[in-house]
Amino acid sequence: MKSIQETLQVIAYQMRTLRINHHMTQKQMGKVLNVSAQTVSAYENGAIRPDIEVIMKYANYFNVDVTNIISISSAEHTSEVFPTQSEVQMFMAYRRRPAWMKKVIRELCFNGTEYRTAEEETEYASMLNEHEDKYHKE
Repeated sequence: MKSIQETLQVIAYQMRTLRINHHMTQKQMGKVLNVSAQTVSAYENGAIRPDIEVIMKYANYFNVDVTNIISISSAEHTSEVFPTQSEVQMFMAYRRRPAWMKKVIRELCFNGTEYRTAEEETEYASMLNEHEDKYHKE
């Protein structure tokens, strides 16, 4: 049997997943719930425990059964894939980057360097160098 803390992590994960899968920002979700984006973030990161009314609003808005959000059995499948706080921060930073930078990041993360030609390596290096002064401080 899962602990209360593990179940709360599953609820937070399910709430975040529903929102992201429906391409909603925390600000947009806050309007649905009549709370701030910071409160939505706190629900989704487990800093604030959502009450049953909030969980039901999520379920109703996304047209899912409330048991999908609070399912204890889901903990077994999701507890090992929770992103760390730094992974969440990296993802949010990625989303704010321009398209050219996202392309470079995707190539570096998912395609590796061993399958690229020398010309592709030069192209990516050039793209990064062109914009280095804009993003050097980050």
